Amino acid sequence: MRPDDLLGLAHALIDAPDGGEPQWREAAAAAHRAIHLLVATHLGLDPATFAGTPRAVGEALTAIDPANAPAFIRIARRHFTTTWIARERAETRPGEPFSRRDALLCLAYADTVFAARAAAN
Repeated sequence: MRPDDLLGLAHALIDAPDGGEPQWREAAAAAHRAIHLLVATHLGLDPATFAGTPRAVGEALTAIDPANAPAFIRIARRHFTTTWIARERAETRPGEPFSRRDALLCLAYADTVFAARAAAN
């Protein structure tokens, strides 16, 4: 799935009229995956391999010199770990509450990254 499609899925899950916590959890996960795939593609990392795991992409982002990076990479660098932690919470801790606000925060971060990428093109 393309990063833009994942972002669209996240929006659809948040906007679903009968949505609840399961949809919010999936929306947060989809928002993070969208950022992950966008950054991995930009950095030339294959998400289907060990070199493209969320941890590897996060480490690659921290190694980038922000002064020489495109704006969307600087923003992704700022929010990648936050959305990753939210995704992990959403996917691995079903007993803990996960609010619509949590999902909206992840989605807002992803929207910011994608808007910066669109502005650069």
